[in-house]
Amino acid sequence: MPATTKKQFEVFSKEVRKWAEYFGLKCWEIYTMQAEPEEAGSCVSWAYVDKLARNATICLATEWPDSTPLTDYELRRAAFHEIAEVMLGPLQCLAGSRTVTAEEIESECHIIIQRLTNTVWEDSQRRGK
Repeated sequence: MPATTKKQFEVFSKEVRKWAEYFGLKCWEIYTMQAEPEEAGSCVSWAYVDKLARNATICLATEWPDSTPLTDYELRRAAFHEIAEVMLGPLQCLAGSRTVTAEEIESECHIIIQRLTNTVWEDSQRRGK
């Protein structure tokens, strides 16, 4: 398993910041770090999300699994995936709650929909697609 370098971590962290900004996750405190996965070899990256505190730690594996090429493309893809985890974290938290209401779930869905409308849809309109 190849080790991730400082330069690769910088690529990953820059991409995390890019997508956090793109999706307007301004009410979140987002940190990045390199760490060993809890299940050796199973993950290239992962996120710890604290919905109540609105903070997340996004980790890049110190050792990259042999099953995934260690390229800038894969590093950027992993960063995007983890930002999506942060964005959906509050919805996952609600879904696991025993006392959640339909209104709370609907509200969180609309937060996500508005975020996607204000980013993905708006970008597509600016590009004329």
